[in-house]
Amino acid sequence: MKTTFDIKRLTLLLKRFFTENLQRELTFWGITTIVLIILHQEESIKMFLYISGFIFAARQFKHFAYTPGGMHYLLIPATHFEKVLASVLISTIYYFGMFVISYVIGHTAGIGLGNMLFNLNLPYEYSFLQTSTPELGLPAFMQDYAGESIFKTFGTFAFLQALFLMGSVIFKRNAVIKTMLSVVGFGIILLIVQLLLVKMLYGTYSINSADFVHINFNSINSSAVEVFSNIMKFGTYALVPFFWIVSYFKLTEKEI
Repeated sequence: MKTTFDIKRLTLLLKRFFTENLQRELTFWGITTIVLIILHQEESIKMFLYISGFIFAARQFKHFAYTPGGMHYLLIPATHFEKVLASVLISTIYYFGMFVISYVIGHTAGIGLGNMLFNLNLPYEYSFLQTSTPELGLPAFMQDYAGESIFKTFGTFAFLQALFLMGSVIFKRNAVIKTMLSVVGFGIILLIVQLLLVKMLYGTYSINSADFVHINFNSINSSAVEVFSNIMKFGTYALVPFFWIVSYFKLTEKEI
């Protein structure tokens, strides 16, 4: 077998996925469409997208949960790069595209049924596909997060998919739970480090127990917050290909 990238092998991998899981996919997206008929709040829709998405991503390499399945998967005539790329396309591009289609169908059907059965006369507003309006009263540096566009939603989704796809390769079983626990543990450590840094730079100590960990946010320069915010955004997006690369190398370590 040639070790160079072959688009035909990639196409066969994608075809193999849909052939083996056609009935399950049709059932899942049918149920998803029904759920999206009921859900109308943008935040609830996004939460459903993220949670269902990373569970789907964490099951991409479920073959390694059992030795026979892992052996069969490794013997498929395709390179590790092609297998990872197929999983990325399925878990990120395909899943997000199907979710958008299900949302449009579900939202249209939900509004149409509501207007027809209850004379509600509701407008067809596809808020999930549009940039939402930031809430009044939020600090300036939080306005950007409040008005999230479909592209930022996809960026967040791609980050979660890449993270749990990597977890699917690393952990043989219970990839969802183990990845979540790993993220929580790392997040706690990162939060402590960030609080210590902010405390050292901008904090003020007090002998009162209630104010012992007081941080004076008024002393934080808005430009510094903006720079830090941009660094965090860039770091988040940069982690997406990093997780893909780690997934590739972890897959190459698998043995028959």
